[in-house]
Amino acid sequence: MQKPQFVIDGLVNLVGRAVQALGKLFRPLQTGLVQFYALAMLLGLLVLLASLLRWPLG
Repeated sequence: MQKPQFVIDGLVNLVGRAVQALGKLFRPLQTGLVQFYALAMLLGLLVLLASLLRWPLG
């Protein structure tokens, strides 16, 4: 009965480490400049619209 607990603990630790790694990766993007965040949202919207025009839903 020890093996399932070992697997579950390993998965929980893996998820925790993945979240930490993603935080370190995206930390430089958090500049605090509202203009940067607005530009990032605008670019994301443009990518979304371009993909919907390229591959319509239906």
